[in-house]
Amino acid sequence: MRKDSVEEHRIQSDELAHLRYAVKSQPLLMPPEALRKRLMAAVGPQRRPALARWGLGFGMAVLAFVLLWAVVKPGVVLGWTVNGNPPAAYRIYRSPTSGDGRVLVRELEASPVENSYQYVDLFILPAAHYTYAIEGVAPDGRTVARQAVAVDSSTVLPGQLAILVASLLVGWGAVAAFNGVKAPIFAKKAYP
Repeated sequence: MRKDSVEEHRIQSDELAHLRYAVKSQPLLMPPEALRKRLMAAVGPQRRPALARWGLGFGMAVLAFVLLWAVVKPGVVLGWTVNGNPPAAYRIYRSPTSGDGRVLVRELEASPVENSYQYVDLFILPAAHYTYAIEGVAPDGRTVARQAVAVDSSTVLPGQLAILVASLLVGWGAVAAFNGVKAPIFAKKAYP
């Protein structure tokens, strides 16, 4: 290396060290509070309280869960048709297949113009076995017809899980949106 270039490098290093010292020794200047708030608002959203973020996410997840559950109705579907004179009402009982505990889950009034009926039981445990009994009841309260059917509720489990996962994704999306995070599909891509 030449002597001149070594000398130039040393001078540049010394100047750089002086410049660093001058910058570091300057007092830290802060803008006035009103200006700082305006600048921060222009740069990006402020962090919101965690309770507000997660409260919104939880509320949106619950709302999505209830709406999806009401629309999709992931439950056991019972359907039957009647020929001739229908009874006054139908009583639908549910009991676990493994034991007692027969419970009246619904009573439907019969219509003289309808011959097809349907009931969806939404409030069952997944992967459980139930026995449903449908009884036709005369106006005086006596049973005039009875039919029982055993059902495995594991067939409704995929629908229930899909609703749960979709609800959690909606809640997570609400928290992300509340924090100002954009979904990757909406982000602008820069191409060279």
